[in-house]
Amino acid sequence: MKEQHAEEFGSVAQFALIITILSFSGVLVVLNLLLKWEHWTIPLIVICALGCTVTYVSGRLSMRIGNHLYAAVLIIEVFYYTVNSETTYDSTAVIILLLVILSTTREGVLPLIGYAVGMLGVLYSLFARVAQGRLSMEYAQIVRTDWHLVLSLIALFVVERLLAVLKRVDDERRRRIAVLEQENQA
Repeated sequence: MKEQHAEEFGSVAQFALIITILSFSGVLVVLNLLLKWEHWTIPLIVICALGCTVTYVSGRLSMRIGNHLYAAVLIIEVFYYTVNSETTYDSTAVIILLLVILSTTREGVLPLIGYAVGMLGVLYSLFARVAQGRLSMEYAQIVRTDWHLVLSLIALFVVERLLAVLKRVDDERRRRIAVLEQENQA
């Protein structure tokens, strides 16, 4: 029973990761073409998206390995987006979506890694714009940027608390099942 529950939840998580990878890969290809980013990355994006889809459909990977592989691809795509994004506020929504999708795996380290890599991309983008003299230092822009960074940090906190609650509920459910199984055997 408990393995079936975990398996169902895991397959939903992997499906969510694959759908997000396919959608985000499509968006990245379009943005890449329209905004004239590095065109050499387009084949890599397509190959990764198709490779993840084929791997998912074949079902050859364990749930945990699949979660890590698909999460890694999505995290790399988000990093690529945040590095190339011209405004921090565009990146915030993508990072928050990444946190939510990664939380479906119930692997607490994945949202942390996703957040850290997303923020590295944002910081790289900010420093690159400073170096090029293209960063607006207007008060309103600074406040908006700071607010968006705080929002993504709040999202990370909420996701981490949610995962902790889910773990406690899961542990309690498993404990109760074990007690019931022992009582039935007696």
